[in-house]
Amino acid sequence: MKNFADIIELCVTDTQGVNAIKTPFLINGKPIDFVTAPANRIYSQKSITLPFLINGVRHTVARKGCRPKTTLRSIFSFPGETRYLIKFFDGEVRLCPQLLSADIIPNERNGEIVAASDLKVNYIYLLLQGAGGGGAGSSSSTCGAGAGAGAMQIACINLDESWEIYCGKGGVGGEKSSNGANGEDTAAICVSSSLIARGGEGGQFNQHGGIGGDTYASENDMCHVILSVNGAMGSEVNSKGNGFVGVVSENYGDIEEDCSISFSSVDRASDAVGFHGGAGASSAFGKGGKGAGLAFNGGDADSYGGGGGGAGSSTPAKRGGGGGAGCVGIYY
Repeated sequence: MKNFADIIELCVTDTQGVNAIKTPFLINGKPIDFVTAPANRIYSQKSITLPFLINGVRHTVARKGCRPKTTLRSIFSFPGETRYLIKFFDGEVRLCPQLLSADIIPNERNGEIVAASDLKVNYIYLLLQGAGGGGAGSSSSTCGAGAGAGAMQIACINLDESWEIYCGKGGVGGEKSSNGANGEDTAAICVSSSLIARGGEGGQFNQHGGIGGDTYASENDMCHVILSVNGAMGSEVNSKGNGFVGVVSENYGDIEEDCSISFSSVDRASDAVGFHGGAGASSAFGKGGKGAGLAFNGGDADSYGGGGGGAGSSTPAKRGGGGGAGCVGIYY
């Protein structure tokens, strides 16, 4: 049987915002309360069943670093590039520009430090935002339509395997009488699973707004999706873009806890007066591009994942606005 000092070292103690198991134990006068390990959660695979009873009950508690919090630590955007999320042998987690061995020593590592080694982070919530499409170009008699927004997905992922992450580029606005380019997907894959937030479709020169991206996931012991949101659709000519509707993720903890991730609604993109291009769809991170009036280029998306606005009718023809790049968020 492990001694009490070993159990304290292995387990998470009381953390604000999560359920705690109250104990009669004190260390240096401070109460030691364990955090529960909810059943049917991938991060509970490494839980510990206490070898002693507390008030007559034998509890199963969370191992340190195996119960992620919904605290946003970082937002990264590296459009058109790949990074690798790696947990090294000493527990440090980094987002690296190339795939490194988990056994490599600290002074030979590179990339962004996501979590220090002493935190022992084993699971995180990973946010993927697909890129927005580009707005359509115009002609002398026709305005361009707005582009769709990229999809968003959040999953609890296991860091026992390294994850390859690609961040999508925003779609380029269409030139004369042409559709905008589609936004690229933002994706994360490991040996046994994959997660994809697809990019939004470019605005169409036939005056139809671009379709928003959707999501894909292969769930198993390496990941569990807690939020999937399809991107909003870009607007037709002479219309405002579609806004982003507020969402709340699945509660991936004990049922009585408030441990979900939420996003507020984002207004529709603005448009011009009279005959004008369609506005791009908004994402959780900002408005889509403005639908342009006569003789103006379509507006670029304000932030990650938004669709570009359609161009206004003109001679010479004008260009559609650019879509917002994808991004990656990390919570623990």
